[in-house]
Amino acid sequence: MEIFKALKYLIPLTLSAFMVSQASALSIAEENYQLQNCSITPDHDELDKLALEFDNTDKLNSYLIENYGCPMTTIKDGYLDEIVSKYPYKQVIINTGNTRYEGLESCAYHPQREEFVCSVSVRQRFGFSGYPAIGAGSNEWVTICVDYGSGMELVDTASVHVHDEQYGNSPYWYYGVVIQGNEKLQRQIQKGQTLKARALLSWATPATHCRYRPVWGNQADFRIKLDP
Repeated sequence: MEIFKALKYLIPLTLSAFMVSQASALSIAEENYQLQNCSITPDHDELDKLALEFDNTDKLNSYLIENYGCPMTTIKDGYLDEIVSKYPYKQVIINTGNTRYEGLESCAYHPQREEFVCSVSVRQRFGFSGYPAIGAGSNEWVTICVDYGSGMELVDTASVHVHDEQYGNSPYWYYGVVIQGNEKLQRQIQKGQTLKARALLSWATPATHCRYRPVWGNQADFRIKLDP
């Protein structure tokens, strides 16, 4: 049986509640340490070369893990910005956190309704705080940021409530999270202009700023067009 995410980061919950052994907890802690701790990251010249070799960030992330022993989450903010800049016309999804349990698949904006919608995939049967009507469940939070010309600014946050799967069906499952545009976005004159946008997925705790690194979740950078 899968254990809850909280145990993976050694939050002091009782072992009996989740039926997990001390050996399992230590193994999981070691796995996360290996994923999130490394001393070498590619420099700017290496990133320039990688941008020509890989046509999506999933392949780039696999390369970084294989060659540097660490995923995107360990790369500094400046490097993340540089990676995004290499793919200016595509939606770029970067695993800024652990995506074993959930991940953003894509995001879009409806300019007439003035709202965003993001597709979130749930990738495990367990780890979401219980079955419906038995456990409390948990939230997958999506925070949206928009760049009006002077850097990313937080727009709004919304979530979808999820539970563990109890019927023996296998993942993935896909959820839609709708995030409303805020007053500043709504005040923009819609004349077909393009703006940069960012979605930040975080399990249980919403992102609080536009450079937030979730423990569980990832980031999507994409462009929106304000058609009237």
